[in-house]
Amino acid sequence: MSRRYELVEHFRALRLTRISSVVFATIVARASILATIDTITTTPRYSTSN
Repeated sequence: MSRRYELVEHFRALRLTRISSVVFATIVARASILATIDTITTTPRYSTSN
């Protein structure tokens, strides 16, 4: 009984870490994409203003 409970808890923790890693990866990817867009949009603006 306790053995099965430990197994269930282990798989639940595994799934949670996988979900959190996927969420973290998407957040990092979105941040890098936003930073890239920011540099692309701001660079010509500075060159035209000067």
